[in-house]
Amino acid sequence: MLRETDKPALRLRNVSANDDEGLKAVSAMHMELLGFGPMAGLGRTFVQEVCYRNHMRSDLLWVTLAEVNGEVAGLVATTPYSSTFHRKGLKLHLASTVWHTSLAILKSPVRLIRIFRSLKVLGSRREEIQRIAPSVGEVVCVAVRPEFLTPAVTREIGGRLSQLLIQHAADSLNRFGVQSMRMLVDADNRPALMLYHLMGASFEACTVGGEPMTQVSFALDNDERDGLPAIWRKRAAPGADASWQDYWNTVSSKPRVFAVEAVDYADRLRRSVVLDATTRMLDFGCGFGYVAEQLVNDVRSIEIWDAAENVRGQALVRTAGIHNIVYADLSGSADPRSAFDLITIHSVIQYMSPEELQDWMRRWHTMLQPGGKLVISDILEKQGDSNVEIVRLMRFAAANGFFFDALINGVKEFSRYSRTRGKRDLDHTPPEQLEKLAETAGFEMQVLDENLSYRADRYTAVLTATAG
Repeated sequence: MLRETDKPALRLRNVSANDDEGLKAVSAMHMELLGFGPMAGLGRTFVQEVCYRNHMRSDLLWVTLAEVNGEVAGLVATTPYSSTFHRKGLKLHLASTVWHTSLAILKSPVRLIRIFRSLKVLGSRREEIQRIAPSVGEVVCVAVRPEFLTPAVTREIGGRLSQLLIQHAADSLNRFGVQSMRMLVDADNRPALMLYHLMGASFEACTVGGEPMTQVSFALDNDERDGLPAIWRKRAAPGADASWQDYWNTVSSKPRVFAVEAVDYADRLRRSVVLDATTRMLDFGCGFGYVAEQLVNDVRSIEIWDAAENVRGQALVRTAGIHNIVYADLSGSADPRSAFDLITIHSVIQYMSPEELQDWMRRWHTMLQPGGKLVISDILEKQGDSNVEIVRLMRFAAANGFFFDALINGVKEFSRYSRTRGKRDLDHTPPEQLEKLAETAGFEMQVLDENLSYRADRYTAVLTATAG
């Protein structure tokens, strides 16, 4: 947590139920930045007295204001009782709630519609009681005025203000004894979801009041090594050489080639293996999530993983609202046993060392059901010619309507990609070498007649897991 003495420009001020000035600032900011919500539709007084003061009186809600250079810049509201604080507050302060609701309707009868919407939201929250553990806390809302999200302010206060507020909430819950924390975020709010991924969150699609949302969860367990909450630690991600991880951690998903290649690959995969409503799939080296998006309706579930944190984060944000795409954490040594019917690995193993590939072959076998398929595609059989690959890419781009996009972005990336190859060149794995690795790990291997991409000088192997 950032404390008041750390950065003179930033002051975090806890607001109490008796702090009228603080509550006025909180409710005004709520109406300004969160006025789209159903509760805000009942007016500022209702928000101040019912949503904040009543809950704060009973210690069901903790509210902190952030001030930058003396100006109110943001707020965070936190509860240690995620799924029950609304109901507890209503029971404890029923008379006050009825009074302020009646006043809101008398001032503007059209607000009656907002009440029905609010009741719908509260009803959906009630259903969570059966599935949310009592020890889960929640960031009920976090808001920052746009002028305090600039790089200059971030440098001045030592971090992004929204992240510092969430850290403050996590620290408070952690000291209270809460083991995990969650937030509910609009499913299409990708900037926020990306920020929370970088903070170590996990995602789950859900609905609140019929609206698509994403539940963002953080583990608050303390780490024995440094005493910091788990959400502030970054874990090493095995599965690719460090030089290549550094490269992919700076690549954007904007170039159209990634999306178009995913469509092409998905079409070829469907023609090569059986996909149905029972298939449990792992997309290993998932890239930016485009392939998972393409195949989500062909299978029962898809778990995604990529060694590069930047790429993995963008994939999680892209797929956060899709209920049967989930994150597979393969950063440790423990793997889910017999969890998958199919594992796909497209254009990945050339970034691995032979030792890494050998280790992953064993791990992939562990994760597959007996008879499950491991599809490794875009394998380099021999060292390729970079110029030939560029020509092949431009032909593919021209055929799919993004020639100029590929030309502009290709020229931009070619020098960076070449510099990384100078540090750690791509590995090539001839079929006979891959077959030896496959047999050692417990696979039977078949090479397909065609690669699962437009790169005809590469090949695809389908490995079937044998028992034992």
